[in-house]
Amino acid sequence: MSVIHAPQENRVQGRHLVIPIVLLLAMGAFFLRLWFLQVVKTDELKEEAKTAGRIIDTSLAPRGRIIDRNGVVLADVESQWVVTAQPQMLDKDPETLQKLADMLAIPLKTIERPLKQNRHRGGLPTPVYVGVDIQRATKIAEAGDNLPGVGVENLPLRKYRETASLAQVMGWVAIPTEGIEKELREQGIEPADYVGRSGVEKNYEQDLMGTPGQTVVAVDTLRRPIRTVSDDKAVPGKGLVLTVDLKIQKRALELLGNRKGAVVAIEPSTGEVICLASSPTFDLSIYDDGLNDEEFKYLYENKDLPMFIRPIAGAYPPGSTFKIVTAIAAEMAGKYDPRWTTSCPGYLTVGNRKMRCENHPASTYSFNMAFTKSCNSYFGRLATQVGPEGMHEACNALGLSHRLGIDMPGEQPGLIPDRAFIQKQHGRPWSLGDTTNVGIGQGDVLTTPLQMASIASLVANRGTMYRPHLVRAFLPPQGDQKVIRVEPKAEHKVDLRDAFWDQLQGAMRNVVVAGTARRSAIPGIAMAGKTGSAENSVSRRTHAWFVGYAPYENPKIAFAVIVENSGHGGDVAAPIAKELVKLYLSPEESPSAEATKPSNSSRSPAISVTETESPTEE
Repeated sequence: MSVIHAPQENRVQGRHLVIPIVLLLAMGAFFLRLWFLQVVKTDELKEEAKTAGRIIDTSLAPRGRIIDRNGVVLADVESQWVVTAQPQMLDKDPETLQKLADMLAIPLKTIERPLKQNRHRGGLPTPVYVGVDIQRATKIAEAGDNLPGVGVENLPLRKYRETASLAQVMGWVAIPTEGIEKELREQGIEPADYVGRSGVEKNYEQDLMGTPGQTVVAVDTLRRPIRTVSDDKAVPGKGLVLTVDLKIQKRALELLGNRKGAVVAIEPSTGEVICLASSPTFDLSIYDDGLNDEEFKYLYENKDLPMFIRPIAGAYPPGSTFKIVTAIAAEMAGKYDPRWTTSCPGYLTVGNRKMRCENHPASTYSFNMAFTKSCNSYFGRLATQVGPEGMHEACNALGLSHRLGIDMPGEQPGLIPDRAFIQKQHGRPWSLGDTTNVGIGQGDVLTTPLQMASIASLVANRGTMYRPHLVRAFLPPQGDQKVIRVEPKAEHKVDLRDAFWDQLQGAMRNVVVAGTARRSAIPGIAMAGKTGSAENSVSRRTHAWFVGYAPYENPKIAFAVIVENSGHGGDVAAPIAKELVKLYLSPEESPSAEATKPSNSSRSPAISVTETESPTEE
């Protein structure tokens, strides 16, 4: 049997072609890449071959301008020559330090202090002298290896146009300490070479600081520049329009004089802080050339505490100004009756002490005359009717036991004692005398001037207190962007009867017309207020208080004035408030309060509030 074999047919299947095709494509891509590198990129690669590294040079961003509510420029920037030194190098080289001091014609201590304060910067250049003239700057730059670790830079630095009246409000700008650098990084902010150290400069650091510029330069093995890899220009920070009126601020400090005290003024309908004056204070120009020993002692060792911000951190017994709070507490607790009367012998007995009333004869008083004449007996007994829990509840509702949230560092809460506090502080249970003390703002009760000004604004608004704030608007770095207006925020609200507000406001008006604040009366301007003469443990003389608002019918300003250890509120504090209210409300002396855009002059043209937008944050 024969077998016939058919001839085999060679068939190429598609799968056999996959590998050859992939290899051909890979070889094609490889040769194409070689052509691109050797022909197209040849010049660029030759330059790259010479590159041994890169130098990154950062430039300081100009801080945003700060102006007052009327457009007066308070702070901007100015180019200045700055001498820098590397702490790590100069710490071990006293000879170079002395040479530098001699060239600058300044004491050695002037440059030693910033070096010691900034040891944490190690090998980074640290400013040790600001404002050197161009001749000396040139000599230092030309010294080269004769001054190892020393350099000169031209930087856009903060320049304060108003240095004396707003030092505590503005704060100042300086090299960040190690603690400040850590604090900023925890907030997600990379510290600049100069940062805000206090006041609104610190609180609004992220807005004011801008974005530093950065230039990246490729260099060869000899560190010679080859080309600029990237060049990002510095972006200036946002500007701030403050709520403060500079002329009111200046006048407040003039009226306080050399006495210790504080003045706070607020626009009731917005919470804008018109004035935040603290005495004694200091001049920001003290930092211009570095602190000498005398200046350092004045700021940090002075018993009068010129750096202490009394309006927001000073806690004082409020005295009779607290009777406003007691009246509100009585209404909240359902204990207020304007017809209720009490007999007053001219003083109130608290334990074994007699709290004298403010200059009125023994008599029987109802609410209006008790408030007008500041009767301690009436309000001490009214507080006992409300009770300690009722008083404490009202104080919490009015923000008196915590911070109000003003936008600057350093605010302290008041102190409204409760049963636990009395037990811990005095080792005894709460007594009837403690309730009485709270009712007249004495004993352990402490409030800040900011809190009492805010209480006055709450009465002016008939129950609404806005959060006090110092920034009115943000100005964008570029003029074609919209201004961002800060919207008022109602922080505390108490819903009480209209009849009660009528009677409380009427009583405060009567204090000025016929009561303890007659010296605050202004012809043509109706004012309402309450005086206080608060006993304290520091001096036999009382703290002089006056709080209130004006005009009576359409309030534009609420205030608190305190002068420490100076006597009666009606004699000392009321005349100060009179002068400030008159200056603020007098049309011929009070310019427009519109926010303004910056300009090259000391005053800026007005901006339209209708062009503003609400910020994304409070």
